[in-house]
Amino acid sequence: MAMASGCAVAECFESRNIVSTNEGPLPSSVGAAQWAVGNLGSKNVVFIGLTIPSVGPYSCGWTEKYMQSKGLSGSSVLLDPAAADMNSAFLEAVASGADTILVNLPAGMAAALLKVVQESGQRDSYTWISSAPLYDRDVPSMLGDDWAGVLYVNAELIPIDGTGPDATNWRGVLDTHGKPEDPRDTFSQAGHLSARFFVEVLSEARSRQVRPCRGHQGDPRHQELHLCSAAVTMSAMATGTCRTMPL
Repeated sequence: MAMASGCAVAECFESRNIVSTNEGPLPSSVGAAQWAVGNLGSKNVVFIGLTIPSVGPYSCGWTEKYMQSKGLSGSSVLLDPAAADMNSAFLEAVASGADTILVNLPAGMAAALLKVVQESGQRDSYTWISSAPLYDRDVPSMLGDDWAGVLYVNAELIPIDGTGPDATNWRGVLDTHGKPEDPRDTFSQAGHLSARFFVEVLSEARSRQVRPCRGHQGDPRHQELHLCSAAVTMSAMATGTCRTMPL
């Protein structure tokens, strides 16, 4: 058995011999679209992602299928990561006729796209959602005040400033042994959980026989899907800015 930390490839979630502590790109994207349909009234979602494995037919494709299953519309705009043109990407998204734009890009590329949107004056013409890559402590300052309360992000795990035992320990480990520039994001959280589970399994071992990793779980509050405004302070997230949808 292999344990993954913040895995993004389809095999991590489709193989019985691999387990990952994050949700994965497919349910993260579909979950964001699902929440937007149920809470924001979205009827036509366009997915902006990269031409890399587990994004195109996998997470983008299944987001489109989810929308179609509800009698709604979905489409995708896929960018070459080596030559991404954010102006063209936004124009293609606009041409799709969507009312909601789902951003599934690394933070730096997403910031470049959203800058193009802001300069176009069309930010308020769309509902903005994102999968897990934008749930990062540094994203609010990267995007600026113009996106406060505008962009909703699927956090996958507990809020970064959560007070549960796993979140508290994760931050303590980073503060004590990490560097200031080390990411404080969903994937770092997932890595912390997988490390804890791995240590627990080793500690419980009584023989050289391989034993299944079962019965281990993190803070129960990890069982909620958190969607938060990406451009708010983390303290604000702790006081009710987060919107949650039980899985």
